Amino acid sequence: MQTAISRVFMNGNSQAVRIPQEFRLASSRVEIFRNADGDLVLHPMPTDRGTALLDALNAFDDEFVALFEAGQTEQPPMQDRVLTPSEIESLKQETKRSQIKIREMLAMEETMAT
Repeated sequence: MQTAISRVFMNGNSQAVRIPQEFRLASSRVEIFRNADGDLVLHPMPTDRGTALLDALNAFDDEFVALFEAGQTEQPPMQDRVLTPSEIESLKQETKRSQIKIREMLAMEETMAT
């Protein structure tokens, strides 16, 4: 792996790094992050990311697209699920609150009708 030592300097309120000619980027923007070792990593960003995405999508052949679309129309099977005791209790409480609200609404309708 090729390495070089460069200079870090301030450019206004920003810190900048001089990139030697052999490492010049063909991009006006970069994505910057630190990896798990703490190293600062620069990834050049494509100028037109939309075009890059469309080019990647257009690279799929018609057979792949047809198989993918066919799989999208099928519903996955229903899952059997067992509720936990706390979920059952929560549903019971929610049901009770709903019943109380319905009774209150019916009582209000009766008083308004009389």
